[in-house]
Amino acid sequence: MSRVDLKEFVSGFLVEAGEHLRTVNTNLLAADTAARKGEASPRAVRELFRSLHTIKGLAAMVGVEPIVDIAHGMEAVLRAADRGGGKLGLPAVEQLIAGSKAIDARVRALADQKPVPPAPVKLLEALAELEPTLPADGSAPSALLAMEPELEAKLTASEKEQLTAAVAQGKRAVRADFVPSPERAAEGLSITSVRERISAVAEIVKVLPIAAPRTDKTPGGLKFALFLLTTAPDEVIAEAAATSTSELVPLTKSAPPREEPRPL
Repeated sequence: MSRVDLKEFVSGFLVEAGEHLRTVNTNLLAADTAARKGEASPRAVRELFRSLHTIKGLAAMVGVEPIVDIAHGMEAVLRAADRGGGKLGLPAVEQLIAGSKAIDARVRALADQKPVPPAPVKLLEALAELEPTLPADGSAPSALLAMEPELEAKLTASEKEQLTAAVAQGKRAVRADFVPSPERAAEGLSITSVRERISAVAEIVKVLPIAAPRTDKTPGGLKFALFLLTTAPDEVIAEAAATSTSELVPLTKSAPPREEPRPL
């Protein structure tokens, strides 16, 4: 690679890294707010992991190993938190904030054409020692997932927590299926365009591609299951997903009410 190419490559890295760091800081603020309330922040945890994974990959491509090391340590914490339902304790959030600042400092050093300092040893050690704070009482959410076991098995703990927590706050959890076809593609309907349409009326928790028998309804032998959280009516969701209201599937059911103990 020539010097000119390398310079352009580094410039691209600086732009991309800056954008992802802004996303990291936004989600760290959400995680901090949740941690102070003793709540999980599954969506923020997943978004943090995605952004840091991208930053790590970009840093590796331009050979900035200190950023790779810091992002890797942060990823490990977030991966454990994701498996634990997306709950981070304040100590974990504080170390992740320190990691974000350390990455930002090294991005700035690269931008200023200064030597990039190595990853702070104490920070890496602190990240390695962290464990996510899990719910102590083991209490179940007030809404229970109701879906096919094979689909539920493909959801992470934090995605399940995100669904049940949002339902407890008054949102509906719904599955909408989109079936691609040549005719729909000719009309400009694809999973990408449908995602954009649905994002305007619902929060997309996950999109799963599902193999299906080739029939008139599924000519390509494929459909996409979109797991959604929304307050919009079924008609709005169905229109955005290019399906019918009868095809929408509720993802949760109310938990049975607890029986109050009888007085002795």
